[in-house]
Amino acid sequence: KWSEELFLKFCTVKMNSCRKFFLSILIILSTMETFSQGAGYIIGKADSAVYTVSWSPEGSIFATSGNNFVLLWYADTNTTISFLVEHGVPVVSCRFSRDGKWFLSVGSDNSVIVRNLENSSRPAKIKESSGYAVTDGDFLSENGFSVAFATKGRTLSGFFRLMETQDFIQKKIYDAPAPIYSVDVNTDGTKILIGTVDGRGIIVDSASGEVLQEVPRYVKSNIKMRFSPDGKEFAAASDE
Repeated sequence: KWSEELFLKFCTVKMNSCRKFFLSILIILSTMETFSQGAGYIIGKADSAVYTVSWSPEGSIFATSGNNFVLLWYADTNTTISFLVEHGVPVVSCRFSRDGKWFLSVGSDNSVIVRNLENSSRPAKIKESSGYAVTDGDFLSENGFSVAFATKGRTLSGFFRLMETQDFIQKKIYDAPAPIYSVDVNTDGTKILIGTVDGRGIIVDSASGEVLQEVPRYVKSNIKMRFSPDGKEFAAASDE
């Protein structure tokens, strides 16, 4: 009788373990199915290849750039708001300002266009004439009155709008050790994260240009480095 009771207890424990195991498998499978369905959800359909995607701060609008144009979309209805064609060349980067009222786009001809989304005023165009590629840019301020991108390949420069003439004046912020391919500004505009073609992630003070952190040979990639929303971390991905 004692051996029978021990055997029954053993079987009960084993069956409970098996139930937990198979329940875990079912949960994992259902989660994978849900994820795969979510990953395949189409939020917008462009007529040609999409190069970049960016979201407004509150998430109500997103932008896609492609060959010679930028499309602005309503996120809730997946319908287009406007069709921006000022570049006339492939658009390699686009960003919203932190107040959501301004929009920046970078063309493959090394031009940077800054526009106000709330009125129909003529957008401002800044052209890098040194011949080095401009592949990314971002807003230094929460509005459209200052932006940052690379000039002469490896010089991180700030461009500040003059109120009277609306022209931009240029100020050097930092000379990088290698050509710059990505630029990202944190939420309060105090730090700038740059990615260089030799694989470094460098964070500099936006006012002084002082290097605050450098991760040498972190990754060699054409995928642009970005701050997390709180600015406490950054992400960098390899082409592999």
